[in-house]
Order: sequence, then C-alpha cells, then structure tokens
Amino acid sequence: METLRIRKATKKDAGLLAEFRYRMFRDMEPGKDFSRVKASFVRKSREYYNKHIGSKNQYDCLAVLDDKVVGCGSILFWDRPPHIGHLENSMGYTTNKTYLEYELR
Repeated sequence: METLRIRKATKKDAGLLAEFRYRMFRDMEPGKDFSRVKASFVRKSREYYNKHIGSKNQYDCLAVLDDKVVGCGSILFWDRPPHIGHLENSMGYTTNKTYLEYELR
C-alpha cells in the first residue's frame, strides 16, 4: 500500500525543488523548448531556495509517496499596510511553485 505524506523541505532539498520548478514551467508550456535555459534556470532556482528555505517568509514542503519525492509546494508570506476593508496586514500566496509528478495528477 502506498503512503503519501507531506514533509517540510530543508536546504538539502534545494536542488530537487529547483528541478521541480523547471518541470512545472516545461509542463505548463509543452510546445516550448526550454532546454537551452534549463541549466541556468535550475541553478538560479537552487540559489533562491538555498537562500529562502527555512525563512519566516516562506514555507516549502514536499509530497513523498512511500520513499520517493513526487511533488512540492511553496507559500510566501509578507506584511502589507492595513486595508480599510481588511485590517490584518499578513498576506500569504501559494506560488506557482506547486508541482506533482505527471503520472500522479
């Protein structure tokens, strides 16, 4: 029986998150060839994750099926000035960094 669990990402997962981010864009635009920018994109994404994983402004998690990481997601948090109709100033955004292996969708 397969078991799906969600775990918090760590800096060790930065490379995997970067690869999943690349796959997300590739899957969103299947007619485009991103191969010429893949290495640079994955490197810059890995640098981003290494900088932001574990910060108070970002929560990254991984979906693990049995022992294989099959997906990921991120939520960004920030404060903004209060709005007259919404006095709380904390905001959250589920980024387009959400990814799940194609065969599991």
